[in-house]
Amino acid sequence: MHNYFLKPFINILNFKGRSNLKEFWYFVLINFGISLILVMTKKIHGIDKIDIYYRYVYIIPLISLGFRRIQDTGKNGFLFLIPIVNFILSAFPGDERKNRYGNP
Repeated sequence: MHNYFLKPFINILNFKGRSNLKEFWYFVLINFGISLILVMTKKIHGIDKIDIYYRYVYIIPLISLGFRRIQDTGKNGFLFLIPIVNFILSAFPGDERKNRYGNP
């Protein structure tokens, strides 16, 4: 499971290619859990802006992973930038007819 968390950070500037459903949702859920823990830590210990700094750390890997996830469904990766559409399309299964680079 740690591989699903680290892989988007390794491929931080890779906006081409594909990523599977499992990789995307594990990354989202792990980061949601970490953010939740940081918000609780902030409230308990009074550490200001620690959750905001963490969001800055994981926003670019999330966007690049989202681009790859949407491309895996056979759609244009820029659809990930549209708020509700991104999570709907991210839930679709991958397009098996395309190879790793999106070519038929």
